[in-house]
Amino acid sequence: MDEPFEADREMPISLLLIDDHELAHAGMRMVCATRSDIRIAACFPLARPALEWLKDNTVDVVVLDLELPDLAGPSVLVKILDAGRCKVIILTGTGFGKVLRTCLDLGAQCVVSKADPVQYALDAIDAAREGRTFVSPTAERLMTGLLGTDIALPPRQLAVLQLLAAGESNKEIAFRLGITPPTVSFHLAELRRRLEATSNRQLVDRARAAGLVISAT
Repeated sequence: MDEPFEADREMPISLLLIDDHELAHAGMRMVCATRSDIRIAACFPLARPALEWLKDNTVDVVVLDLELPDLAGPSVLVKILDAGRCKVIILTGTGFGKVLRTCLDLGAQCVVSKADPVQYALDAIDAAREGRTFVSPTAERLMTGLLGTDIALPPRQLAVLQLLAAGESNKEIAFRLGITPPTVSFHLAELRRRLEATSNRQLVDRARAAGLVISAT
């Protein structure tokens, strides 16, 4: 009974790396080269071409940096998960614990800090392959101090918030998330109420101040 699982476990896992630092690309290539069961399918320094690539290609895991030049990482996460075809590992140098917590709430499988030993990146890849959540010690420390202080938002409202912060309209958000525009309007009204904002612009500003979203670098 265990043989089929073992066979699947030995299949190479394919990765897509989205990070705007060449050293991060080189580092991940070196780390993955130590394992014959990991294959890097593609690397991109920007989110938009990576998302276009994903329309025609499939990978098991996306390794995503949060601070990208063209799109904010949490909004990229939402777009990737919306396709529903791969797991996402957050590999980032950001020190914003709230953003990391938000990424987990949105559905990221693993969170690893660039300050962690390289072994944790491999541990995260193995966890993603097996459908487990993995949070590195550094990321855990960043998030531990937030207990009891976070603004708790449902995953759907978090997703709407990330896409709004990325500049998408109500119709675009509805299309992305497979919901109706009135439902998007309802979620935005609830978000404005929760963050005591009188407009969507103020909502985004307050969400950024609360560490719920980050801007593209």
